[in-house]
Amino acid sequence: ALRLEPAPHPLAIRADPAQVRQVVHNLVTNSLEAGAPDVTVRCARDEVEPGSSDAGFHLAPPPGRYAVLVVSDT
Repeated sequence: ALRLEPAPHPLAIRADPAQVRQVVHNLVTNSLEAGAPDVTVRCARDEVEPGSSDAGFHLAPPPGRYAVLVVSDT
């Protein structure tokens, strides 16, 4: 199963659309091929700001808002 969790509003990013599609395709394909027959793949996106406690940044990027893509599976 595929579970999509879009952000509450559109997010603009600076990225090559073909590369983003390829990355998401590879992550989902790997999850489906490695998982059990009843695997669920979750794709979510959201926005974070450096400095917030849940941003998860290891290095301090320039101030601003950043889009986050999360792909996980069971």
